[in-house]
Amino acid sequence: MMIPFTYTRYKNSVLASIISLIGSSFIVGGVFLGVAFVAESVTGNSGKAVNIEELAGAVLSGALIAAMGWLLTRWAKRIAEKKLKKELKAAKSVHVCSHCGNSLAPDDVFCFKCGTRRGSR
Repeated sequence: MMIPFTYTRYKNSVLASIISLIGSSFIVGGVFLGVAFVAESVTGNSGKAVNIEELAGAVLSGALIAAMGWLLTRWAKRIAEKKLKKELKAAKSVHVCSHCGNSLAPDDVFCFKCGTRRGSR
């Protein structure tokens, strides 16, 4: 499974798109922050031995931020999928007159536009 480093725009959900953007920013920021912390802990010692606790803390900080970003992008995808399922379910429940194409309520027996009995052709 590939970790998504890019932002995904969900056409059916603005909220999911915003969460995806924030999550992607966390992923990229976490990776860069981790690399910067590691570089600082390695080069900032001026020839002294590298403190393994600082190095581990640097890597862990970046990894935690990136992991939060990954979780946010997964959450955004789940929000968009739930909204899409809800929209598809609502679209399936729409009933249409077989004669004129007028939309009908689920409990209508006759079409209010043309008077055709529901289900007849």
